[in-house]
Amino acid sequence: MFKKYALLPLFSTLLLMPLAALSSIDLTKYSQLQQVSASLSDKEIQSQLKHTLGEDYNAFIENFDVFGEPHQTPDGGLFVEGWLNDLYLENASAFVIYPNGKVYAGWVTPDAQLIHYKTNDDELHNVHPAISEWAARFKGMSFTLAEEKRGKGFEIEYFTTDKFIIKVTTQCQPDGQCNDVTYYGKRKKDGAELTLTGKASRARCDSASCPIIIYEFKNGQVAYMLSKVDDSLTIISNNKIILNDKGIWSKENKMN
Repeated sequence: MFKKYALLPLFSTLLLMPLAALSSIDLTKYSQLQQVSASLSDKEIQSQLKHTLGEDYNAFIENFDVFGEPHQTPDGGLFVEGWLNDLYLENASAFVIYPNGKVYAGWVTPDAQLIHYKTNDDELHNVHPAISEWAARFKGMSFTLAEEKRGKGFEIEYFTTDKFIIKVTTQCQPDGQCNDVTYYGKRKKDGAELTLTGKASRARCDSASCPIIIYEFKNGQVAYMLSKVDDSLTIISNNKIILNDKGIWSKENKMN
């Protein structure tokens, strides 16, 4: 009896261990251009990306329309990059993953003049060299690290309507410009999620701290606008308003 119960804590510990600690991801099968697109369907790779990117996963993964040539990094990682067709410098993503599950991901989207970056490696405090090299083609853009978003100017708000719950994350520059805003929306009916990046516009006044009055986001040809003037969500497609929903702004987390 003692041996039976003594094994229970060990079994529980194994269940809680990350996937990467229990197995090694076979990356060799994705090292050629013909096979690299299948890497995003690999359950282990997908799991590590989703865990690392969280609510940014959709914005990151939607950039993989065209794939670049993958290659192995000097220390044994696999570098994968992709972009939307004809948008090589506007909608692009890249990641490096290792057999042990360590992931380093970067992505860019229109209207956000920053390169987003996330990793599940707590020991590497700088941007991964392969991601840094990939990012060199985005002239005039710099990285926004997760640590920086906890600094000055970082703000989270929630907007709730009858149909949607939206988390708005805003990063403003010292001059008052807010060109790094993330929209993370969840539809109440079925839990469908959407992540977008955009910008915020302030009320006209003489101070850089003038209040934000409107947020603008784009999803292809569809525009999403969140207004603090009349507390509304407006969705416009082909110059036609397809949704205008009133809601309530709050600092309290409404996503749970």
